[in-house]
Amino acid sequence: KKKEVSDSIPNEMSGDFSISYYKSGGMVPSYTSIQLHVGECTIESKTENEQDPAIKSFQITNKDLQPLYKELKQIKAFTLKSRKEEVSDRGGESVSYTINNTTYNVSDNGMNFIVDSDQEAFSKSLNLITAFANRYSS
Repeated sequence: KKKEVSDSIPNEMSGDFSISYYKSGGMVPSYTSIQLHVGECTIESKTENEQDPAIKSFQITNKDLQPLYKELKQIKAFTLKSRKEEVSDRGGESVSYTINNTTYNVSDNGMNFIVDSDQEAFSKSLNLITAFANRYSS
C-alpha cells in the first residue's frame, strides 16, 4: 500500500497549527485574508469600492481550534490536489495549513485548479474556515 501524505498528519492538532486563507478577486481589486491560530487572529477584507481594508482581530484558544482541525482532517483538507493550467488574471481561493512545522498549500487560484475529485472537500473546507472565522470574530 502506497503511503499517503495524509497518513503523516497527526490525529491530534499540533501546537503550531495555523490556517492562512486568501481569496482574491483576480482583475477586481478585492480580497479577503483570514489568519487562524491559537492567540490573536485576523480577518482582513477589502472590496472594490473601499479605500482601506476592514480588519477584525479576535482571540481563539486551543480548545476553540481543535474541532475545526478534526473536521478538516476528516475530509483530508490538508492534502487536496490541484492541477496547473495556463490562465491569467484569474482570482480564486487558497489555503495554507501549518502542522508540526510543515506547510501544506491547497490552491484554486491563478493557474492552480483543484482536481475534480477534490472539489467537494475543498468547498467544504472553505465553508468550515470562513464560518469559524465569522463566528469567532463577531
